[in-house]
Amino acid sequence: MCVVTCLGHMAAGSMNGYCLSCYMMIMIIILLLEGVVTADILLDSDWEKDLPEDPTGKFNDFKDFVESNFDVCKWIILVIISAQVYDKLFERYAHT
Repeated sequence: MCVVTCLGHMAAGSMNGYCLSCYMMIMIIILLLEGVVTADILLDSDWEKDLPEDPTGKFNDFKDFVESNFDVCKWIILVIISAQVYDKLFERYAHT
């Protein structure tokens, strides 16, 4: 993600069309992958079988934490998604 962000800053600074298009394609691919993973988790009730085995047991600790604090986690996820949508909708107005 740091490399992609660096590419975006370089493309914006140089106003190079090729760099900007590469940056946008990478960001679109990342957002699509994020959407696919989110849809898989929401639509598949056995989504945990898709994950590799966790020998440390930390995943179960994390899952228990999220389940016990679901309301807070729901609002955090909503804020993150809203920030991403806001960023993508209004990024073209930053350069004008």
